[in-house]
Amino acid sequence: MSKVYIIIPAYNEDKRIGPTLDAYLNYYNPDLAKFIVVINNTIDQTEDIVKSYEQTFSNLKHIVTPIGGKGHAIMLGFKDALLEADDDDLICFVDADNATDPENLGTMIVNLELDPLTNAGAAIASRYLPESILEPPQPFKRILASRLFNLCIKLILHLNYSDTQCGAKVIRAKELRKIVPLISSLYWSWDIDLLLQMKQQNIKCIEVPITWKDKEYSKINFLKSGPKMVLGILRLRILHSPFKWIVRIYNKLPQWCRIKIE
Repeated sequence: MSKVYIIIPAYNEDKRIGPTLDAYLNYYNPDLAKFIVVINNTIDQTEDIVKSYEQTFSNLKHIVTPIGGKGHAIMLGFKDALLEADDDDLICFVDADNATDPENLGTMIVNLELDPLTNAGAAIASRYLPESILEPPQPFKRILASRLFNLCIKLILHLNYSDTQCGAKVIRAKELRKIVPLISSLYWSWDIDLLLQMKQQNIKCIEVPITWKDKEYSKINFLKSGPKMVLGILRLRILHSPFKWIVRIYNKLPQWCRIKIE
């Protein structure tokens, strides 16, 4: 029977990681689900909390990295899971805040496994499909920023998804092996790079409506981070064009004059 590997990136999550682990570890069969918490650039008690859970749950492990970036953390988790995963296993990631609860992740897994054409290689959660429910509803400014960003993705990269940034995605191990070496973005545009590589490799990806339980809105400042996110999209577009040499030249510039947009 296929196993499920669930990656949870955790950056200073000592207030939320405990309840999330309680929910997930007690929901999934420990013989079928393996959990990898990747603690990145953290200065709080997240690691100590995860270690305390490891004493009770043998299907939980953690990785510590001093390097920041959610994408970097997830990539470490992906690579670790692929060391033991069979091709038919599923590898997922969810955010540490439990906004996508274990039941909703289970719905994504079932949708992927029961895809009517039986050829989907991945499933992503979407907060913006008609059937999706947001608890509580997002503020208008956040919805506007998200929709404008999504429009940029569609216009520049031709990725036809309603929600590229939702923190819950599932992909078959055999498909993930193809794209992990190709992903170069580790910061703002990591999710988009993942989806773009799936498109380039002709991996079918389905969107699944979920109930999104946002207990605390993201700390991302869109006025500050928005331009970097758009630059990240432009970087990906250039990398997949005849002008990719521009990025190579940019990467050779001194660190002090480069913007961290990957």
